[in-house]
Amino acid sequence: GCTIVRPWEALVIGMVAGFLVLISIPLIDKLHIDDPTNTFAVHGIAGAWGMLAIGLFSIKDNMRNYTRDLDGLFKGGGWKLLGIQAMSCGILFSWSILVSLILLYIVHKVVGMRMPLEEEILGPDYIDHCLKHD
Repeated sequence: GCTIVRPWEALVIGMVAGFLVLISIPLIDKLHIDDPTNTFAVHGIAGAWGMLAIGLFSIKDNMRNYTRDLDGLFKGGGWKLLGIQAMSCGILFSWSILVSLILLYIVHKVVGMRMPLEEEILGPDYIDHCLKHD
C-alpha cells in the first residue's frame, strides 16, 4: 500500500484494523471458538479489512499498476475495485480453509492429532502457549 494510499489514510486503516481486532476478540470468545493466541482476529479480521481498505482508499498507481488504473470508492472510482478486493478476500479465505483441512487430514493420518493424556489434562493452551484459563 504505500504507493496507493496516503500516509494519513494508512494511519486510519491501521487504527480501524486495531479497533476491529479489539472488538472481534471478545466476539470470538463469546462464540466459543478456540483461538487462544487471537490469530484469527489479528490476521483474519484485520487482514481482510486491510484488503478491503484498498478498495476504499486507493489512488491509481502509476508506478507499478497494482490497481489496474482503478481508484478506490472514496476517490471516485466506483465499486469495481472494492468488489475485486472483496472477491479476493473470499478466495483467500476459501483457499486457506481448504489447504488447512487437507494438511490437518494428512497430519491426522501420519502422526495423529491427539496429545498425550497428561498434556491434554493440563490443556494445550498451557502446554503450547503457557496460557491458563479459569
